[in-house]
Amino acid sequence: MKKIILLGAILFGTLTQAQNIAYTTNNGATIENNQVFTFNTVDAEAAKLLINLKNNGTETFRFKIRVDEVIGNELPTLEMGLQFCFSTLCYTGVVAGNLYPNNPVALAAGQTNDPADHFLNTYGGTNGAAVTYKFTVVEVNEAEEIIQDNLLKFTYIYQPTASISDFTALKNIGISLNSTVVKTQLDVTANTAATLQLFDANGKKVKTATITEGNQSVDLSALSSGIYFADFKTTGNKTANIKIVKN
Repeated sequence: MKKIILLGAILFGTLTQAQNIAYTTNNGATIENNQVFTFNTVDAEAAKLLINLKNNGTETFRFKIRVDEVIGNELPTLEMGLQFCFSTLCYTGVVAGNLYPNNPVALAAGQTNDPADHFLNTYGGTNGAAVTYKFTVVEVNEAEEIIQDNLLKFTYIYQPTASISDFTALKNIGISLNSTVVKTQLDVTANTAATLQLFDANGKKVKTATITEGNQSVDLSALSSGIYFADFKTTGNKTANIKIVKN
């Protein structure tokens, strides 16, 4: 029974510490666990993801960020077309599995890290493929040993927008889109009736909508941020597809 009580106390302590940390990004928005941030630009300012931590607890906590995975970046490690700044130190290359920075970020009660800390990708990818970086915030002790893993996971994706040929293919079947980068809705103009099927990056169908002649908006508010593929099929059996980025 004592062991069970002790385990419960440890778990409660872990949860309490995790809840004492506030994670925010651009414009003060909260970073949710497992959140995906998608960018369609490599502009240094527009593609910057701020990484801000605030200690709302009463103890001092020490943090590092682990790079879990890098997908689609084929540049040499030290020249990867990125900028990862945490604790005023900036890296131009990262290695999957490594923790950054070398020395942990120590936050006393009420403190925040440098407000300019951020991640930025400036690598345009290869042949229109996405570039993905996956991160995890961990807590370490004074000996820099991990004592809390998986405090917060988040993903940064650079996804090029659709090509001119994709828009041309849509136009040829009588469909046009206001933009392929959307937040809550996809604005469609159609010269003919059609069916829209939306698939996620794993090929799972997540949305079906009927397209009528004229202007209309397809509600995408229930979908998570990420990459989707829109397949249009007209009543005359003409088809075209295009990549959609939902922020």
